[in-house]
Amino acid sequence: MSKIQSVFFNEHQLIEYLRVYGPKFPSERLPTDDEEIAVAIWMKRILEAKKGKRFLIAFELKGELKKLMPSFNSNLPTDVKKLFEKHVNKDTIIDFALALDEQNGTSNKNKTAFAFQLKIVSKPKKNFEKDLVKAINDYLTQQYPKLSQDISLLIIPQLKSSIHLETTLDTEFIKKHIKPTDSSFEKIFILWGEKPYKNLTEIYPGLVNFRYPKT
Repeated sequence: MSKIQSVFFNEHQLIEYLRVYGPKFPSERLPTDDEEIAVAIWMKRILEAKKGKRFLIAFELKGELKKLMPSFNSNLPTDVKKLFEKHVNKDTIIDFALALDEQNGTSNKNKTAFAFQLKIVSKPKKNFEKDLVKAINDYLTQQYPKLSQDISLLIIPQLKSSIHLETTLDTEFIKKHIKPTDSSFEKIFILWGEKPYKNLTEIYPGLVNFRYPKT
């Protein structure tokens, strides 16, 4: 994420923000920022289990943090709320990133990170996999800015009007029918549920599945 100004959070800071300002259930859908935060936390836990290392969750900023909010405190939910409302860059291909927790501080443009663009796909149950393939291929034909080799597309499939992850998925069918190109994302993942696990399945370039217990 060189040349990108970012803010870095640990999991507990974001969970506290969601506890104070998150939606009150039952809710048909989460607000966009809250969806990205929840998915980023799931991805952090999966990557930490896979890599055996600790990660921070990063969001791209519109400028340098110390200039945008000189007294920003990531432990204060009020500050986090203001940051997401006014200073997190929404017009970017990177929805969030996971950076190795190697340095102190909340802002460092030189941290190495795994960056993700998030797409939440809500479809009816009938022909779910076929509809999902079409949606993914539509994303892959869109014109994106030049992609860094570290940016991955993360698909969240869920039933229409549901905040829950889809619980059954034929990932082999999806991999067989998607149409990535040389200019596509480096990797394509699907995050989906299967009691008592969350599954992170790489459908491009390989077909690899990682499981993490739901918490």
